[in-house]
Amino acid sequence: MYASHETYDAIIIGARVAGAATAMLLAKGGARVLLVDSAARIGDTLSTHALMRPAVALLERWGLAEKLVEAGTAVVTNTTFHYDRERISIPLKPVGSLPGLISPRRWLLDPMLVDAAVAAGAEVRLSTRFEGVTTGADGQVSGVVLCDPNGHAYSARCRLLVGADGRVSRVAGAVKAPVLKATPRGAATIYGYFADIPNEGYRWMFSPSLQTGLIPTNDGLHCVFASCPPADFRVRFGDDAGSGLVAAIAATDPDVAEQLASAGAAQRLIRFGGAPGHIRAGAGAGWALVGDAGYFKDPATAHGISDALLDAHRLSGAVLSGAGLRAYVRQRNAHGFEFLQLTTKIGALDWSLETLKLHHQRLSAIINAESAELSDPAELRVAA
Repeated sequence: MYASHETYDAIIIGARVAGAATAMLLAKGGARVLLVDSAARIGDTLSTHALMRPAVALLERWGLAEKLVEAGTAVVTNTTFHYDRERISIPLKPVGSLPGLISPRRWLLDPMLVDAAVAAGAEVRLSTRFEGVTTGADGQVSGVVLCDPNGHAYSARCRLLVGADGRVSRVAGAVKAPVLKATPRGAATIYGYFADIPNEGYRWMFSPSLQTGLIPTNDGLHCVFASCPPADFRVRFGDDAGSGLVAAIAATDPDVAEQLASAGAAQRLIRFGGAPGHIRAGAGAGWALVGDAGYFKDPATAHGISDALLDAHRLSGAVLSGAGLRAYVRQRNAHGFEFLQLTTKIGALDWSLETLKLHHQRLSAIINAESAELSDPAELRVAA
């Protein structure tokens, strides 16, 4: 049983990408950190896997990118956009020591970040539920109430509570974090993992009311997905999901569809019915939110993991440098609202292909700006 009234510089609820990375960085900076998760182990989860340039740059900076490649994660050196039968292929520049980008499975990436947090000095408690917050007379969060694996409740104090517990965040609810922007439910998605597909990089495919794609990941597999309006999902994938996925790919690339039909899925297909997006207030009196807890959007732009790692980088930098939580929120919001708006438009699947190209051009500009942020000497002083 844990003693009540332990004191930490930061208690982080949620030990996946956003939380584990935040714990690692704060602990590296000398903070006393407790990382908590209700799961008994950190394994696989719903994910697009694709990492954009800022995320790979951060993992490379933290010494983890090469470890992910050594563990069998495919390297992506090209990305192709299919607009119906038109193809635009873009070679990718190296990122540090890597020749391109990576898209690791979550059963590999998340535990690796947890291990890195432990190596940096963070304490980790799994099978531990977050029950609520404690506050001081001024209303500032002063600690948490946790429940251990045996059902015993206890309290712990902290100077900063970080919610990294996903889009339906209990921490956000406990601190009454305001929703600054909400968006409608996005597309419904089905995906699975297929072997024996040549690694030709990221392949993003678009046709009327349909988005599909192939993402090279671990163990020689590709994550293959299809997204459509929720009202169309049962018609496309209800009777025979595998055939429906192949048919969706065939709408833009019949050759790849034939490869998928021959290979067959290595695991069962996974369904995601779509969910509303949001940006919540990123911080308040003694608390902050990272990852999906603070900022969730449709997976149509495959930027969720990248956002989570950027949040960890920005929050830890703002805290350790003394810049404060407002600096973190300012950085997070600099592109967040526009990115959410563009993602919502793309995820609605009601665009013309010419309009979609314009959305993608603007997204590329934002991602380039995020990458530039990581190489800005002034920003590095804040995030050191």
